[in-house]
Amino acid sequence: MKKSFLAPLFIAAAVACTSGNKAVISVEYPGKKDSKVVISRLHFSTVSPIDTFDLKGGRANIPVEISEGTSDFLYVTVDGENSIPLLVAASEKVNIRFTEGGYECAGSPESSKLQSLHNEFNAFDRKFDSLSTLAAQAHLEGNTKMEKHLKREMGAMYVSQKRDAIKYIYENPSSLTVLPLLYRNITSELPLFAQNSDVLLMERVYDSLRVHYPSSAYLVSLADEIQLRKGAMIMETYMKEAGEVDFPDIALNDINGRQQILSAYKGNVIALIFWDSENVAQRNYNAELVEIYNKYHKKGFEIYQVSLNSDKTAWALQVKSQQVPWISVCDPQGYLSASALMYNVTNLPAMYLIDKEGTIVGKDIFSITDLDAAVSKAVR
Repeated sequence: MKKSFLAPLFIAAAVACTSGNKAVISVEYPGKKDSKVVISRLHFSTVSPIDTFDLKGGRANIPVEISEGTSDFLYVTVDGENSIPLLVAASEKVNIRFTEGGYECAGSPESSKLQSLHNEFNAFDRKFDSLSTLAAQAHLEGNTKMEKHLKREMGAMYVSQKRDAIKYIYENPSSLTVLPLLYRNITSELPLFAQNSDVLLMERVYDSLRVHYPSSAYLVSLADEIQLRKGAMIMETYMKEAGEVDFPDIALNDINGRQQILSAYKGNVIALIFWDSENVAQRNYNAELVEIYNKYHKKGFEIYQVSLNSDKTAWALQVKSQQVPWISVCDPQGYLSASALMYNVTNLPAMYLIDKEGTIVGKDIFSITDLDAAVSKAVR
Protein backbone atom coordinates (compact mmCIF):
# COMPACT_ATOMS: atom_id res chain seq x y z
CA MET A 1 0.00 0.00 0.00
CA LYS A 2 1.07 3.46 -0.91
CA LYS A 3 1.32 6.10 2.12
CA SER A 4 2.43 9.71 2.51
CA PHE A 5 4.97 10.85 5.12
CA LEU A 6 3.27 14.23 5.12
CA ALA A 7 0.83 14.97 7.95
CA PRO A 8 -0.76 18.25 9.15
CA LEU A 9 1.30 18.16 12.33
CA PHE A 10 4.44 17.61 10.30
CA ILE A 11 3.72 20.58 8.06
CA ALA A 12 3.20 22.88 11.01
CA ALA A 13 6.26 21.71 12.88
CA ALA A 14 8.59 21.48 9.92
CA VAL A 15 8.23 25.13 9.02
CA ALA A 16 8.30 26.41 12.60
CA CYS A 17 11.90 27.60 12.94
CA THR A 18 13.44 29.60 15.70
CA SER A 19 15.99 32.38 15.34
CA GLY A 20 19.56 31.17 15.43
CA ASN A 21 18.79 27.91 13.64
CA LYS A 22 20.46 29.02 10.44
CA ALA A 23 22.59 27.32 7.84
CA VAL A 24 24.31 28.93 4.87
CA ILE A 25 24.18 27.50 1.38
CA SER A 26 26.91 28.87 -0.85
CA VAL A 27 26.27 28.45 -4.58
CA GLU A 28 28.93 28.98 -7.22
CA TYR A 29 27.98 28.59 -10.87
CA PRO A 30 30.66 29.97 -13.23
CA GLY A 31 29.16 31.44 -16.37
CA LYS A 32 25.72 31.95 -14.87
CA LYS A 33 24.75 35.57 -14.38
CA ASP A 34 21.54 37.12 -13.07
CA SER A 35 20.04 33.67 -12.50
CA LYS A 36 17.52 32.63 -9.86
CA VAL A 37 18.34 30.16 -7.09
CA VAL A 38 15.29 28.57 -5.45
CA ILE A 39 15.53 26.87 -2.07
CA SER A 40 12.73 24.40 -1.35
CA ARG A 41 11.93 22.26 1.66
CA LEU A 42 11.11 18.60 1.07
CA HIS A 43 8.11 17.12 2.87
CA PHE A 44 8.50 13.69 1.18
CA SER A 45 5.25 13.98 -0.75
CA THR A 46 5.59 17.66 -1.69
CA VAL A 47 8.37 20.13 -2.32
CA SER A 48 7.55 23.66 -1.10
CA PRO A 49 9.67 26.66 -2.20
CA ILE A 50 10.79 28.72 0.81
CA ASP A 51 12.90 31.45 -0.81
CA THR A 52 14.39 32.76 -4.06
CA PHE A 53 17.75 34.49 -4.46
CA ASP A 54 19.63 36.18 -7.30
CA LEU A 55 22.82 34.48 -8.46
CA LYS A 56 24.83 37.63 -9.13
CA GLY A 57 28.13 37.15 -10.87
CA GLY A 58 27.69 33.41 -10.61
CA ARG A 59 27.73 33.40 -6.78
CA ALA A 60 25.30 33.55 -3.88
CA ASN A 61 25.45 33.00 -0.12
CA ILE A 62 22.00 31.99 1.08
CA PRO A 63 20.97 31.87 4.75
CA VAL A 64 18.32 29.24 5.48
CA GLU A 65 16.27 28.72 8.63
CA ILE A 66 16.52 25.13 9.89
CA SER A 67 13.83 23.46 11.99
CA GLU A 68 14.67 23.23 15.67
CA GLY A 69 16.08 19.94 16.91
CA THR A 70 16.65 18.36 13.51
CA SER A 71 18.14 18.74 10.05
CA ASP A 72 16.01 19.77 7.08
CA PHE A 73 15.61 18.09 3.72
CA LEU A 74 16.13 20.82 1.09
CA TYR A 75 16.37 21.16 -2.68
CA VAL A 76 18.50 23.72 -4.53
CA THR A 77 17.65 24.60 -8.12
CA VAL A 78 19.14 27.19 -10.47
CA ASP A 79 16.79 28.51 -13.15
CA GLY A 80 14.58 25.49 -12.60
CA GLU A 81 17.39 23.03 -13.37
CA ASN A 82 19.91 20.89 -11.47
CA SER A 83 17.68 20.02 -8.53
CA ILE A 84 20.14 19.10 -5.76
CA PRO A 85 18.94 17.26 -2.62
CA LEU A 86 20.45 18.33 0.71
CA LEU A 87 20.08 17.35 4.34
CA VAL A 88 21.25 20.39 6.28
CA ALA A 89 21.77 21.02 9.98
CA ALA A 90 21.83 24.40 11.72
CA SER A 91 25.22 26.16 11.62
CA GLU A 92 26.40 24.14 8.60
CA LYS A 93 27.82 25.92 5.58
CA VAL A 94 27.14 23.90 2.45
CA ASN A 95 29.22 24.72 -0.60
CA ILE A 96 27.78 23.83 -4.01
CA ARG A 97 29.94 24.39 -7.05
CA PHE A 98 28.62 23.61 -10.49
CA THR A 99 31.12 22.14 -12.93
CA GLU A 100 31.00 21.23 -16.59
CA GLY A 101 30.13 17.63 -15.71
CA GLY A 102 27.66 18.31 -12.90
CA TYR A 103 28.32 19.74 -9.46
CA GLU A 104 30.38 19.29 -6.31
CA CYS A 105 28.98 19.56 -2.80
CA ALA A 106 30.94 19.94 0.42
CA GLY A 107 30.35 20.92 4.03
CA SER A 108 27.44 18.61 4.85
CA PRO A 109 28.17 14.91 5.46
CA GLU A 110 24.46 14.05 5.58
CA SER A 111 23.91 15.77 2.24
CA SER A 112 26.66 13.65 0.72
CA LYS A 113 24.91 10.49 1.96
CA LEU A 114 21.57 11.73 0.66
CA GLN A 115 22.98 12.49 -2.78
CA SER A 116 24.52 9.01 -2.99
CA LEU A 117 21.11 7.51 -2.23
CA HIS A 118 19.47 9.86 -4.73
CA ASN A 119 21.88 8.76 -7.46
CA GLU A 120 21.27 5.09 -6.62
CA PHE A 121 17.51 5.65 -6.77
CA ASN A 122 17.78 7.27 -10.18
CA ALA A 123 19.98 4.48 -11.58
CA PHE A 124 17.60 1.82 -10.22
CA ASP A 125 14.51 3.61 -11.56
CA ARG A 126 15.96 3.93 -15.05
CA LYS A 127 16.74 0.22 -15.25
CA PHE A 128 13.47 -0.87 -13.60
CA ASP A 129 11.39 1.36 -15.90
CA SER A 130 13.25 0.03 -18.92
CA LEU A 131 12.51 -3.58 -17.90
CA SER A 132 8.88 -2.65 -17.22
CA THR A 133 8.54 -1.18 -20.71
CA LEU A 134 10.09 -4.28 -22.28
CA ALA A 135 7.79 -6.54 -20.24
CA ALA A 136 4.73 -4.58 -21.39
CA GLN A 137 5.92 -4.86 -24.98
CA ALA A 138 6.46 -8.62 -24.60
CA HIS A 139 2.94 -8.94 -23.20
CA LEU A 140 1.46 -7.13 -26.20
CA GLU A 141 3.42 -9.37 -28.55
CA GLY A 142 2.25 -12.49 -26.73
CA ASN A 143 5.82 -13.43 -25.79
CA THR A 144 4.94 -15.03 -22.44
CA LYS A 145 8.39 -16.53 -21.89
CA MET A 146 10.15 -13.18 -22.30
CA GLU A 147 7.54 -11.40 -20.18
CA LYS A 148 8.03 -13.86 -17.31
CA HIS A 149 11.82 -13.56 -17.60
CA LEU A 150 11.69 -9.77 -17.43
CA LYS A 151 9.27 -9.79 -14.48
CA ARG A 152 11.53 -12.21 -12.61
CA GLU A 153 14.42 -9.83 -13.20
CA MET A 154 12.32 -6.92 -11.92
CA GLY A 155 11.39 -8.97 -8.86
CA ALA A 156 15.04 -9.76 -8.20
CA MET A 157 15.87 -6.05 -8.44
CA TYR A 158 13.15 -5.25 -5.91
CA VAL A 159 14.40 -7.86 -3.45
CA SER A 160 17.99 -6.69 -3.87
CA GLN A 161 17.07 -3.05 -3.30
CA LYS A 162 15.09 -3.86 -0.16
CA ARG A 163 17.97 -5.95 1.17
CA ASP A 164 20.44 -3.12 0.48
CA ALA A 165 18.07 -0.59 2.09
CA ILE A 166 17.81 -2.66 5.28
CA LYS A 167 21.61 -2.96 5.39
CA TYR A 168 21.96 0.82 5.00
CA ILE A 169 19.42 1.44 7.77
CA TYR A 170 21.29 -0.84 10.17
CA GLU A 171 24.63 0.76 9.28
CA ASN A 172 23.35 4.34 9.72
CA PRO A 173 21.21 4.26 12.89
CA SER A 174 21.69 7.97 13.67
CA SER A 175 21.20 9.35 10.14
CA LEU A 176 17.97 10.97 8.97
CA THR A 177 18.85 9.79 5.46
CA VAL A 178 17.23 6.46 6.37
CA LEU A 179 13.79 8.13 6.31
CA PRO A 180 13.54 8.51 2.51
CA LEU A 181 14.38 4.80 2.29
CA LEU A 182 11.40 3.91 4.49
CA TYR A 183 9.09 5.84 2.15
CA ARG A 184 10.76 4.88 -1.10
CA ASN A 185 8.34 3.86 -3.88
CA ILE A 186 9.48 1.53 -6.65
CA THR A 187 6.31 2.39 -8.58
CA SER A 188 3.23 4.40 -7.66
CA GLU A 189 1.63 1.17 -6.42
CA LEU A 190 4.70 -0.61 -5.00
CA PRO A 191 6.39 0.85 -1.90
CA LEU A 192 9.78 -0.60 -1.04
CA PHE A 193 8.53 -1.34 2.47
CA ALA A 194 4.99 -2.39 1.61
CA GLN A 195 4.30 -5.05 4.24
CA ASN A 196 2.64 -4.20 7.53
CA SER A 197 5.33 -6.25 9.27
CA ASP A 198 7.88 -3.66 8.12
CA VAL A 199 6.62 -1.65 11.09
CA LEU A 200 9.20 -3.52 13.20
CA LEU A 201 11.97 -1.92 11.16
CA MET A 202 10.25 1.48 11.42
CA GLU A 203 10.16 1.15 15.21
CA ARG A 204 13.89 0.39 15.25
CA VAL A 205 14.55 3.51 13.16
CA TYR A 206 12.33 5.62 15.42
CA ASP A 207 14.04 4.42 18.61
CA SER A 208 17.49 5.10 17.15
CA LEU A 209 16.73 8.55 15.75
CA ARG A 210 14.85 9.95 18.74
CA VAL A 211 18.06 9.67 20.80
CA HIS A 212 19.67 12.21 18.45
CA TYR A 213 16.59 14.19 17.34
CA PRO A 214 14.11 14.06 20.24
CA SER A 215 12.10 17.09 19.08
CA SER A 216 12.17 16.40 15.34
CA ALA A 217 8.85 16.74 13.54
CA TYR A 218 10.00 14.01 11.19
CA LEU A 219 9.76 11.55 14.06
CA VAL A 220 6.28 12.75 14.98
CA SER A 221 5.12 11.72 11.52
CA LEU A 222 7.06 8.47 11.70
CA ALA A 223 5.33 7.67 14.99
CA ASP A 224 1.95 8.27 13.30
CA GLU A 225 2.91 5.92 10.47
CA ILE A 226 4.00 3.26 12.97
CA GLN A 227 0.64 3.42 14.74
CA LEU A 228 -1.18 3.14 11.42
CA ARG A 229 0.88 0.09 10.45
CA LYS A 230 0.33 -1.51 13.86
CA GLY A 231 -3.40 -1.03 13.47
CA ALA A 232 -3.25 -2.67 10.06
CA MET A 233 -1.29 -5.60 11.53
CA ILE A 234 -3.98 -6.09 14.16
CA MET A 235 -6.64 -6.05 11.48
CA GLU A 236 -4.59 -8.48 9.39
CA THR A 237 -4.40 -10.88 12.34
CA TYR A 238 -8.11 -10.46 12.93
CA MET A 239 -8.80 -11.25 9.29
CA LYS A 240 -6.82 -14.49 9.50
CA GLU A 241 -8.94 -15.51 12.47
CA ALA A 242 -12.08 -14.32 10.72
CA GLY A 243 -11.64 -17.02 8.12
CA GLU A 244 -12.25 -19.53 10.91
CA VAL A 245 -14.82 -17.83 13.09
CA ASP A 246 -16.74 -15.02 11.37
CA PHE A 247 -16.36 -11.99 9.14
CA PRO A 248 -15.89 -8.36 10.31
CA ASP A 249 -19.14 -6.40 10.09
CA ILE A 250 -19.81 -3.27 8.04
CA ALA A 251 -22.66 -0.78 8.41
CA LEU A 252 -22.89 1.93 5.74
CA ASN A 253 -25.63 3.85 3.94
CA ASP A 254 -26.88 3.12 0.43
CA ILE A 255 -27.82 5.78 -2.15
CA ASN A 256 -31.23 6.20 -0.46
CA GLY A 257 -29.68 6.91 2.92
CA ARG A 258 -30.72 3.53 4.37
CA GLN A 259 -28.18 1.78 6.55
CA GLN A 260 -27.12 -1.56 5.12
CA ILE A 261 -25.51 -3.93 7.64
CA LEU A 262 -23.38 -6.67 6.14
CA SER A 263 -24.11 -9.18 8.93
CA ALA A 264 -27.85 -8.85 8.23
CA TYR A 265 -27.25 -11.00 5.15
CA LYS A 266 -25.48 -13.79 7.03
CA GLY A 267 -26.97 -17.10 5.98
CA ASN A 268 -26.59 -16.11 2.34
CA VAL A 269 -23.51 -16.52 0.19
CA ILE A 270 -22.07 -12.99 0.02
CA ALA A 271 -19.60 -11.46 -2.41
CA LEU A 272 -18.13 -8.49 -0.52
CA ILE A 273 -16.58 -6.23 -3.14
CA PHE A 274 -14.54 -3.05 -2.61
CA TRP A 275 -14.32 -0.90 -5.73
CA ASP A 276 -13.64 2.50 -7.30
CA SER A 277 -16.85 3.78 -8.89
CA GLU A 278 -14.84 6.22 -11.04
CA ASN A 279 -12.81 3.42 -12.63
CA VAL A 280 -14.21 2.49 -16.06
CA ALA A 281 -12.89 -1.08 -15.99
CA GLN A 282 -14.50 -1.69 -12.61
CA ARG A 283 -17.80 -0.25 -13.81
CA ASN A 284 -17.64 -2.59 -16.79
CA TYR A 285 -17.03 -5.49 -14.41
CA ASN A 286 -20.32 -4.61 -12.71
CA ALA A 287 -22.10 -5.33 -15.99
CA GLU A 288 -20.59 -8.83 -15.99
CA LEU A 289 -21.55 -9.37 -12.34
CA VAL A 290 -25.23 -8.82 -13.13
CA GLU A 291 -25.38 -12.20 -14.89
CA ILE A 292 -23.95 -14.00 -11.82
CA TYR A 293 -26.22 -12.06 -9.48
CA ASN A 294 -29.38 -12.84 -11.46
CA LYS A 295 -28.39 -16.50 -11.82
CA TYR A 296 -27.89 -17.17 -8.09
CA HIS A 297 -29.73 -14.45 -6.18
CA LYS A 298 -32.90 -16.52 -5.65
CA LYS A 299 -30.71 -19.39 -4.41
CA GLY A 300 -29.33 -17.24 -1.60
CA PHE A 301 -26.55 -15.17 -3.22
CA GLU A 302 -26.01 -11.51 -2.35
CA ILE A 303 -23.50 -8.86 -3.38
CA TYR A 304 -22.48 -6.19 -0.87
CA GLN A 305 -20.42 -3.61 -2.76
CA VAL A 306 -18.43 -0.87 -1.02
CA SER A 307 -17.18 2.13 -2.97
CA LEU A 308 -14.10 3.78 -1.47
CA ASN A 309 -14.65 7.09 -3.26
CA SER A 310 -14.51 10.40 -1.42
CA ASP A 311 -17.13 11.92 -3.75
CA LYS A 312 -20.37 10.27 -2.64
CA THR A 313 -22.43 12.21 -5.20
CA ALA A 314 -20.38 10.86 -8.09
CA TRP A 315 -20.67 7.34 -6.64
CA ALA A 316 -24.47 7.63 -6.32
CA LEU A 317 -24.77 8.86 -9.91
CA GLN A 318 -22.78 5.87 -11.16
CA VAL A 319 -24.89 3.41 -9.16
CA LYS A 320 -28.12 4.94 -10.47
CA SER A 321 -26.77 5.02 -14.02
CA GLN A 322 -25.85 1.34 -13.90
CA GLN A 323 -29.08 0.39 -12.10
CA VAL A 324 -27.08 -1.89 -9.80
CA PRO A 325 -29.50 -4.52 -8.41
CA TRP A 326 -27.45 -5.46 -5.35
CA ILE A 327 -26.48 -3.62 -2.16
CA SER A 328 -24.21 -0.67 -2.92
CA VAL A 329 -22.75 1.54 -0.18
CA CYS A 330 -19.97 4.11 0.05
CA ASP A 331 -17.17 4.66 2.57
CA PRO A 332 -15.68 8.07 1.66
CA GLN A 333 -12.64 7.69 3.94
CA GLY A 334 -11.09 5.42 1.31
CA TYR A 335 -8.20 3.16 2.25
CA LEU A 336 -8.12 4.65 5.76
CA SER A 337 -11.79 3.85 6.41
CA ALA A 338 -12.75 1.31 9.05
CA SER A 339 -14.19 -1.05 6.44
CA ALA A 340 -11.02 -1.00 4.31
CA LEU A 341 -8.73 -1.45 7.31
CA MET A 342 -10.80 -4.34 8.70
CA TYR A 343 -10.45 -6.21 5.42
CA ASN A 344 -6.86 -5.03 4.78
CA VAL A 345 -7.80 -3.46 1.44
CA THR A 346 -4.72 -1.91 -0.17
CA ASN A 347 -5.71 -2.14 -3.85
CA LEU A 348 -8.97 -1.90 -5.80
CA PRO A 349 -10.91 -3.87 -6.69
CA ALA A 350 -10.87 -6.33 -3.79
CA MET A 351 -13.29 -9.19 -3.17
CA TYR A 352 -14.14 -11.61 -0.38
CA LEU A 353 -16.52 -14.55 -0.87
CA ILE A 354 -18.34 -15.44 2.36
CA ASP A 355 -20.26 -18.72 2.66
CA LYS A 356 -23.58 -19.35 4.45
CA GLU A 357 -21.82 -20.10 7.75
CA GLY A 358 -20.00 -16.76 7.67
CA THR A 359 -16.60 -18.16 6.70
CA ILE A 360 -14.46 -16.32 4.16
CA VAL A 361 -13.88 -19.01 1.54
CA GLY A 362 -12.44 -17.02 -1.34
CA LYS A 363 -10.60 -13.79 -2.15
CA ASP A 364 -10.21 -11.70 -5.32
CA ILE A 365 -12.08 -14.10 -7.63
CA PHE A 366 -12.38 -11.69 -10.56
CA SER A 367 -12.72 -14.23 -13.35
CA ILE A 368 -16.46 -14.47 -14.05
CA THR A 369 -16.07 -18.16 -14.87
CA ASP A 370 -14.24 -18.88 -11.61
CA LEU A 371 -16.70 -16.78 -9.62
CA ASP A 372 -19.63 -18.64 -11.20
CA ALA A 373 -18.09 -21.95 -10.13
CA ALA A 374 -17.32 -20.73 -6.60
CA VAL A 375 -20.81 -19.28 -6.05
CA SER A 376 -22.46 -22.38 -7.54
CA LYS A 377 -20.57 -24.56 -5.06
CA ALA A 378 -21.29 -22.26 -2.08
CA VAL A 379 -25.06 -21.93 -2.61
CA ARG A 380 -25.66 -25.70 -2.68
